[in-house]
Amino acid sequence: MSDRRRLLIVSHEMTLSGAPIQLAYLVMWLREHGWHPVVVAPEAGPLEAKLPGVEIIYESQLLIDPAYGALRRLIPQFDCVLANTIATWEAVQACQFERVPVVWYIHETQVGVQLMQIIHMIEPSLAVADAIVTPTQTTARVYAPFRNRSIDVIAYGIPPLAAAPTATSEKLRFAVVATYEARKGQDLLLDAIEKLPGDVRARCVFQLVGRALEEAFSESLAGRAHALGNVQLLGSLGHEQALQTIRESDVLVCPSRDETMPIVLLEAMSMGKPSVSFDVGGIHEWIVDRVNGMLAPAQDTTALGSAIERLVWEPDLRRNVGAAARATFEQHFTIGRCGQQFANVIARTIDSYGRAQS
Repeated sequence: MSDRRRLLIVSHEMTLSGAPIQLAYLVMWLREHGWHPVVVAPEAGPLEAKLPGVEIIYESQLLIDPAYGALRRLIPQFDCVLANTIATWEAVQACQFERVPVVWYIHETQVGVQLMQIIHMIEPSLAVADAIVTPTQTTARVYAPFRNRSIDVIAYGIPPLAAAPTATSEKLRFAVVATYEARKGQDLLLDAIEKLPGDVRARCVFQLVGRALEEAFSESLAGRAHALGNVQLLGSLGHEQALQTIRESDVLVCPSRDETMPIVLLEAMSMGKPSVSFDVGGIHEWIVDRVNGMLAPAQDTTALGSAIERLVWEPDLRRNVGAAARATFEQHFTIGRCGQQFANVIARTIDSYGRAQS
């Protein structure tokens, strides 16, 4: 183990949300390919089960200590730090004090813009991070004005999932897997469902999986779902249960107001499932309307409903889009491709930092 480069992974949470799940896949790939990753987070969570054999340190004051005490104690023991999400800007600052290179993995698009307006230290942290990685060009453009160095864009990568056959029930199942919050747009989907013709609604069941992040929003969804009759709120499920919901569905729906490139969309693509999404964030960089997915203009619920209706009445379109989605996944979103590109960035950052310090 001594010849492995030691990598401190800073995570702001250990939930099964998209960014932590992507991080877990990356950590396991790095561990299997010659790196020694150690994860540090403020508190335990279900993500731990996806990190077998990885050392995990819990520090309750990790990201709330203005002196960066816990971070500064840990960082000197490592060759490099990987800070995951914009919420770990403190790790970037602590690395400047301890003179250890840092790669900042920023997933957020519009959320990042909003946080920069609230947390004044994010903007200067963008300028001093040794490397920044984003999953889409759209996200990179958000942060480019705050740096005099380029931003690396590396598409997400996940382990492949077995292709899932189309569900065989009389009604088409549409799955939504996302936390219950306004940003994820479940209310927009309900708007679209309300506009569907009666014969289309009669052929559809919509299953919404997610943990409640916004209580009032979740309560509103529950009331509207009950009134519609064909919308099921399944609540919070484990990751494997959520994947099973996608397997048993015919179509994945991503009605978000803001996204980067949802991990759940990659999971559905890997299974060969067609999807319907709003054209937000970096989704359009990979999804071509009616080719490997269905796209609707952002927050256009009429267009979202029209895309759903087409998939209801056109089984050949569902099959063709699902097959093309699987092909797109295999070409662009494997964990091997993502992991190797990330390892190259980390190694380059360590080497460049060493040369600059010598």
